[in-house]
Amino acid sequence: MKKIMIITGLLTLVFLLMGFFFGLWFDTLRTQEVKNELAEVDIMWNDARLQSLYYETFSNGEMCDSALKGNLEFNKKIYEEGQRIERYEKVNRFTPDLITQKKRYALLQLQFWFNSIKLRDKCHFNYSTVVYLYSHYNKSLSTEQKIEGTLLYQLKEKYGPKMMLIPLPADLGIVSIDAVKDQYNITQLPAIIVDEKYVFQGLTNKSQIEEVLFKR
Repeated sequence: MKKIMIITGLLTLVFLLMGFFFGLWFDTLRTQEVKNELAEVDIMWNDARLQSLYYETFSNGEMCDSALKGNLEFNKKIYEEGQRIERYEKVNRFTPDLITQKKRYALLQLQFWFNSIKLRDKCHFNYSTVVYLYSHYNKSLSTEQKIEGTLLYQLKEKYGPKMMLIPLPADLGIVSIDAVKDQYNITQLPAIIVDEKYVFQGLTNKSQIEEVLFKR
């Protein structure tokens, strides 16, 4: 009996150690995965800054279409990045790194917004920018934000490249986003800014937004 207890104890210890080292190994892999992804986001960020500089320096009527195509491709990459971050959020993986990643994602969205404004003004495009400000931390707004987000993506599906949708987490302590909130006197989330002119705060219906699209 004593021998069985000793063997059982040793087996338990072995399994505990195996579980510990496997967990440590798995955490190391996940940490490296997040680091690699953050490095990729850094590349996207620098690419976005150079893209914006390129538009500002060399943009002319002959290259407007290709510049717009490049900006839309950039937006597609940002969207895919946002989808991946959402998947991570659902399983609550590595919160500090995830917040850093989301901040960089928000900066990429800001850069896309600025690029879109520059291109629209230089090339006289007739698309609308729709900035969607939402709360990352306030869970009491989750129902409203889910409704609003679904509505905006329905509009995006309807209008395609004629509507540039820019979702921004508004409470991550990013100074440039705080400046946007101050400029447009935004005190309630979710909020929507259409064409840097029309501002809606709180839950907004689809007809209100459609009414001001393409009316710069």
